[in-house]
Amino acid sequence: MRSAFVVIKQQKQVFERDFALTQIFRKNGLLFDETRVISYLSQEECKKAFASLKTDFDLVVAVVEKGYLSAVSSSITGVYLENAFQAIGGGAGAFVEGNKILFLLPLYTEQAVSYLNEVGLPILKKQFNLCLDRLVIRCVGASRERVVSLIAKANEISR
Repeated sequence: MRSAFVVIKQQKQVFERDFALTQIFRKNGLLFDETRVISYLSQEECKKAFASLKTDFDLVVAVVEKGYLSAVSSSITGVYLENAFQAIGGGAGAFVEGNKILFLLPLYTEQAVSYLNEVGLPILKKQFNLCLDRLVIRCVGASRERVVSLIAKANEISR
């Protein structure tokens, strides 16, 4: 599964907080293959950008400045089907077409964080058959047999 994190803003001035939502995915073991910042110029330019993203990636998480969310949402019509599992409102939500998923979320909102935790991650688990649980086995100084048995138990648990 190839994934991209995209920030859509009026200006290409980037701040660290623009990428805050990536932490939710990182904490769950998902890293993005690519991050992009797209300057919102027009609906047509935005539509071209999303068509390119859809071709290259299975998962696209796009965060959009609040004032442009509805415009960006309407510009993806025709690129992604409008099958929203659950929408936040104002054009935000999860859009799914086959094995392609787009999360369109408002930038800098607590609502986006709770949506990803409660809806987004379960959608990803179901769609891509992902196991996002983590297990750390500390075996410093353990015998080979002990390490092998612990790994076998971990594999058993993860199924």
